[in-house]
Amino acid sequence: MEIKSYNKSPAFTALYVNSRGAEKLLKKADRAVKASRDAIYLDMNIPEGHRLPLWSVLSEQIRLRQQHNKNDIVVDVFEKNKQLISIKTFDKKGFLQQSWIVNPMPAVGSMEEVMPAGTLIIGTKPSGQIKYGRSAFFDAMDSAEAAVDLLYSKDTAEFRPYIPSHREQPKVRRRNKTAGQINRQEQKSAKKYQNSVCNRRHVQRPFIVLKDLLIELLRSAKTQTKKLQPKSKAKLPRNLKKELKKNSGKTN
Repeated sequence: MEIKSYNKSPAFTALYVNSRGAEKLLKKADRAVKASRDAIYLDMNIPEGHRLPLWSVLSEQIRLRQQHNKNDIVVDVFEKNKQLISIKTFDKKGFLQQSWIVNPMPAVGSMEEVMPAGTLIIGTKPSGQIKYGRSAFFDAMDSAEAAVDLLYSKDTAEFRPYIPSHREQPKVRRRNKTAGQINRQEQKSAKKYQNSVCNRRHVQRPFIVLKDLLIELLRSAKTQTKKLQPKSKAKLPRNLKKELKKNSGKTN
């Protein structure tokens, strides 16, 4: 695929004739169709209420049907000498999707000349006496419009409505509906706390009494134990110690 850059007309979005030469060829084809108005055209996509495959009529119908479609049908000259034009479809991003090369001039003649070989013909009308017409350009435009309709259906299927997050919403300050009123829930919680405190004291009372009893026993045991007194040793005077040493030496 390739990206095609072209000058888009601001008047419409779904159909665009890209060159002046293509417009001249389409007008010339319309004049040829009007000149053969006695022919019975076999194109199945002629707009309702019309009998001839005129580009001036079909273009307005396509623009009306595709006014909300962002995908484009671009008509341009392919080879001017052979009177060939190109029909291309582009998605909304500008990528080429499909292309057709056709001659916009109508084919007029007998049934065998207009219809391809092997086509099933219903009815017994003499084909030599009736003049038929066919436009390959109208068939290609019908295919191009079906292609952009398919692209549009895919775009709408992929589209998901935007749901803003709650974080993007402005913060609204909550109004205190119970201001100045008695809150029953707070009263219940306060009463429940009081009951739990009372229950805790009732459960811990025997252990508190036991604790006090143990403390008293420890204190009484401390009072009963006697403190160790330091050893008292009688000391002799110094002169007596000397005499005692002298006497002990003489005896030895």
